[in-house]
Amino acid sequence: MIFAADMRKDESGIERENIYFSFGHGVSQGVTRSYLVKIEPVFNGQVLPYTCTATPGVLTMETIQGKMEICFDGGETVLFRTNKGVGVHFTMFYEPHDLFLDRLDGTVHTHYKLIGEFLFECTHGKLRHNGFWIGSKMTPMTNYVDYLPGEDGKAEGYIHYAPNSVNRPVKLNDFDKAVQDSRADYEDWCKKYPEVPEKYAEAWRTAIYAVWICYAAPHGAMKGGIMYMQKSGPFCRAMAWHQGYHAMTVCRADLDTAVQLLYSIFGYQDEYGQVPDSVNDIYWDMHCTKPPFQGFAFDYIVSHAGFDKFTREHCEKLYVPFCRWIDWWRNFRDADGNGLIDYSHADESGWDDGSMFSKGTPVETPDISAFLVLLMEAVSKMAGKLGKKDEAEKWLADSKVMFDDMIKTFWNGEKFVGRIAKTHETVDVESIAMYQPIILGKRLPEEIIEKIAARISRPDFLTDEGLASESKNSPYYAMGSSFMLGRVVGPVQLMLAIGLFNAGKKELAGKIAAAWCDFVLGYGLVNMRRDSLVLDDPASIVPPLVPGSGWGSWSSAIFILLARLLKEV
Repeated sequence: MIFAADMRKDESGIERENIYFSFGHGVSQGVTRSYLVKIEPVFNGQVLPYTCTATPGVLTMETIQGKMEICFDGGETVLFRTNKGVGVHFTMFYEPHDLFLDRLDGTVHTHYKLIGEFLFECTHGKLRHNGFWIGSKMTPMTNYVDYLPGEDGKAEGYIHYAPNSVNRPVKLNDFDKAVQDSRADYEDWCKKYPEVPEKYAEAWRTAIYAVWICYAAPHGAMKGGIMYMQKSGPFCRAMAWHQGYHAMTVCRADLDTAVQLLYSIFGYQDEYGQVPDSVNDIYWDMHCTKPPFQGFAFDYIVSHAGFDKFTREHCEKLYVPFCRWIDWWRNFRDADGNGLIDYSHADESGWDDGSMFSKGTPVETPDISAFLVLLMEAVSKMAGKLGKKDEAEKWLADSKVMFDDMIKTFWNGEKFVGRIAKTHETVDVESIAMYQPIILGKRLPEEIIEKIAARISRPDFLTDEGLASESKNSPYYAMGSSFMLGRVVGPVQLMLAIGLFNAGKKELAGKIAAAWCDFVLGYGLVNMRRDSLVLDDPASIVPPLVPGSGWGSWSSAIFILLARLLKEV
């Protein structure tokens, strides 16, 4: 369950924030639902203007009369309380086939299609409603439910969720106890994260909060705990490679959680070894997948937590799923059978409209080889700890072969290029993706490290906010509503900064990390930034960046990792 906010004009034409009760449900067939119930403080039947503040424990609406407070009691119940004669006014919004029902026992419940059921009860004071069914429209009327204060001027109540057959909760905590439990849970969560420079401390706590609320416990089609990208809207889902970001953030203090996050997407691995692009409580999407980022994440975790802390149980959990994942890429993404892996769909790269796909697919690119080199090294390490000496040697040898083939095929002496799998036609573009092999760090020859560092340091790539996804000198730069054709994108900064750091280019790594982190201080925990040329592009249909828009766990994990990097450069 979640709270959502928007800015709308009231009857007097004044714009103010509105607070809604909703549910963090995934998208089904392109449809998700938010803004189910509007929540407002009232006094003597009149809605009161309010100011709203939120902490990890409680949401407070302050009015000139009194206040309303809201908190979570576990994962399925929300508690309300008011004082000084203030009541709670809920406005319900419905679609055809939704339900509102007075259960004639002091409770009412709503049933929202694709969402589930919510039970409303006023436990101190009185409940009032005007719910009515409109037969011709097959829906309840837009109605209200009120929690009215008792003689002492106080009202208390709750909303309780169940996917079906909702009933009164078995136990309700005292409001103050529920607030205390939430705060303690958040503080315990904060302890999992590494310190960052003082300059970023406040944003660091906000980022941790954004991640904390995006953790999804098993429910519906969910098989295990996993990190959603956001808790509402079309990104109310867990993306495959994002789980690696989150594993990296907590690895120093909580290796068990890091391993669980690395594994989480593999609970949905199919019989061939593919993992989905994303999952949520309704479905998982096998249309595409994402790059095998897990090797990069594992390499980071080993370097910061130490491989000696990996237990046999950790390795047993990851080893077979990772091996099957590598084999899927080799069995299903090697169109010409030459051992070099290709992308058959642009979305599989993570850079959906990147210029490396300008000549079509399937296309062989060096970044996918680099990811697999690291993943093969990871399973080799795990095989060694599991006593599988022959398999450890085989995986290490396979990694060496892929590394050598990557250099021989894609390095042209000055830069990395790609090629069309069918014809071996060269794809020579200025996408930042072509510089991603820097994630291999010191494994690369020094000449390649130097040329990559020099190339991306030029102003057509390195902006005040970080690395652009496409060179400003490229003919593909800033075309239409681009994603990877000019914008400065968070994950690019993460992978290249860490890669450069590992390659010995710590000053440049720090410059990139600082640029992104300083940008976040100004614009919030956003996922990406377009530069001025893109903003002025009349062909762009993407709205301008608005501070506070697009926040989520994806961008938060990236900020935490880059801010931490600044403690190490």
